[in-house]
Amino acid sequence: MASPDQLAALVRGLADPDGHARGRNAEALMTLRDPAATPLLVAALDHDDDGTRQLAARILGESGDVKAADALIAILNNPNDSIAREAAVALGTLKAVAAADVLTRTMQSRNPGVRSVAAWALGEIKATGAVETLVEALHDGAGPVRSAAAKALGDIGDERAMAALNEALEDDFMDVRQLAAWAIKQMRKKK
Repeated sequence: MASPDQLAALVRGLADPDGHARGRNAEALMTLRDPAATPLLVAALDHDDDGTRQLAARILGESGDVKAADALIAILNNPNDSIAREAAVALGTLKAVAAADVLTRTMQSRNPGVRSVAAWALGEIKATGAVETLVEALHDGAGPVRSAAAKALGDIGDERAMAALNEALEDDFMDVRQLAAWAIKQMRKKK
């Protein structure tokens, strides 16, 4: 365990202008996984520097501390798509069930990268309330969003998605077809 002063120095180091130093500080925080760092990292989500905010979100996700979920939910709709993606990844990694509704709304983002990570996160938290939204996402204009939706539907395992997944077996994007087949197989295993 690191001392409070050491943790504070590591979190401050996420804003270091030297990218290598930032990386070393981030790696140390991820290795420590010290719950005492959570409030410091949550505070770093409000930092002026976008890179610092992204690193803080990533580390919070890796920390396993679900107490960070509310702070991550608060930045999920950040205008900086990179920060929004990191928040969605962190929420999925934490399996933060409390984030299901906001992640479902995030599926309306203009950015396909944000939509695809939100779909993945919904699958990670097994958000059955998002099945209809994920079924709609199987028709998204971006192949990675459709792939993430198929994977999420397989992770959730709700039979309501079966017909849409069968249709996705004909998708132009190979990853969508493969993940739809995997999702169908997952659902059949549950029977």
